[in-house]
Amino acid sequence: MFAQGQNFAVHFRSPQLLGLLRQRLGGPAAQIQTLSSERRPYITVVNGVDEWRLSVYLEEEPEPGDAVAWVHEAVGAPIDVEILAAQPWSGHCVVARSYRSGRVFLAGDSAHLLWPKGGFGANTGIGDAVDLGWKLAATLQGWGGPALLDSYELERRPIAVHNVTEASSNWKADSRLVADAVLCSAGAEGERVRSDMGDLIRRSRGKEFRSIGVQLGYRYSGSPVCMPDGSPEPPYEPDDYVPSTWPGGRAPHFWLPDGTSILDHFGRGFVLVVSGSADPSALVEAAYRCSVPFMVLRLTDSAAARAYERPLVLVRPDGHVGWRGEQAPADPDAVPDRLRGAEGSRHATGPRMMPQASGRLDTHQV
Repeated sequence: MFAQGQNFAVHFRSPQLLGLLRQRLGGPAAQIQTLSSERRPYITVVNGVDEWRLSVYLEEEPEPGDAVAWVHEAVGAPIDVEILAAQPWSGHCVVARSYRSGRVFLAGDSAHLLWPKGGFGANTGIGDAVDLGWKLAATLQGWGGPALLDSYELERRPIAVHNVTEASSNWKADSRLVADAVLCSAGAEGERVRSDMGDLIRRSRGKEFRSIGVQLGYRYSGSPVCMPDGSPEPPYEPDDYVPSTWPGGRAPHFWLPDGTSILDHFGRGFVLVVSGSADPSALVEAAYRCSVPFMVLRLTDSAAARAYERPLVLVRPDGHVGWRGEQAPADPDAVPDRLRGAEGSRHATGPRMMPQASGRLDTHQV
């Protein structure tokens, strides 16, 4: 049954369209939005050559053959069009109340549904998988503590709520743009209307495409498996990302002298990033006692050391900072216990994943 105000998507093939867009726009584009009709059609690249997706906003039920007319209307030319699929779709603004029931965990679209406005859907789901993945591995391999799996919802659900809200905000801003046939008019009036509309779009719609803070700047504030260091949380802006090693945040990227990114060294277990003359031995021994997969990455590059802000920064398997400090704490065992969800159940052991070098330590110097 058709619902008024429904979104309709058309997957189509048109070998002519790429050349036409380059001619009209002066170069390639990933998405083209129009406001010359009430349907406000927009086109998105699918394969970069001849496949495209058209989306329109309808107030009445479509007729057979309408999809081709929508494409012609959007591009302003009667190009050849092959319709591959055409169907209605709906946007959402929902997040599951709970991410876990016993041995069942929700992630991705089963946990949150949002408007496709900002590119947040896939990234939010991938973030779920990365967070849950290392915690499941830790539990199955025996070194994860009893509270580790419960931390999945506590970390990821607030991110989903934030991202779903951002996507909904982008959709609302888009829906407030009113189509105007004068936009296609020649002369002074057309120029004025296009200028005014351009200003409005830049003010109200730009944040959908400037969202690096949403994508990279989220932090697990208040996480039970991160250790705060007492410093204030850095500012957060949806359209800006300032790298920081504040616990709970994403460990910063930095190019190292050997040509690798520091991020290339994360992911297999916990990594203690060491700079200057800091002594990692107490934390190494603590990790060994609870069989946490662990390695030391010693920075010799002064710029990289400055980027990491503290001489000792412990990065979790998901690339988020779990702890940082000027030196090892008085109770070094508290750090791996907190980060693996084992506070109160100290030194529960299991198999180590990462081979330990002589002296119980796998060390890499860059």
